[in-house]
Amino acid sequence: MIPRRSWSCPSSRVDLLRLSDTLVGLIVIYIGLNLPFTIWVLISFISDIPLELEEAAVVTGAARGGFFFRMILPLIKPGLAAAAIFTFRISWNEFILALVLTNRMTRTLPVATTIYLTDTRIEWGNITAMGTLVALPAIIFTFLAAKQLISGLTAGAIKG
Repeated sequence: MIPRRSWSCPSSRVDLLRLSDTLVGLIVIYIGLNLPFTIWVLISFISDIPLELEEAAVVTGAARGGFFFRMILPLIKPGLAAAAIFTFRISWNEFILALVLTNRMTRTLPVATTIYLTDTRIEWGNITAMGTLVALPAIIFTFLAAKQLISGLTAGAIKG
């Protein structure tokens, strides 16, 4: 009789890429979760670009890469800004996935606020300070990109 392998052994096939409890692993998970949303947001912006623009670039002899970087990216900049802001805010404020996938050495700021919750007390002042630190980068990033966000959100509202 052949003995069965147990999945309870931590050194078995569970972590082949050595990505558990690392920030790289968390980044890969966040990219995988947010990429469909980003693609869904950008599809409407890319589909609004007329095909004649690409045809004119081909006739004039523009390379595909040059056309993409010189024509397409500037035209979808509001959509890129809106997608970047929403993706950043979703990833920055995410708690449950980061709580499960990180440990003491690789925790994110939202997870780090839980160190002030103990069995005997709750340190409200420290939790409030950490909450401010967690919210501040997202607020600053949103204010810096507010112009692109507003134009990105209203770009599809009026079509002629």
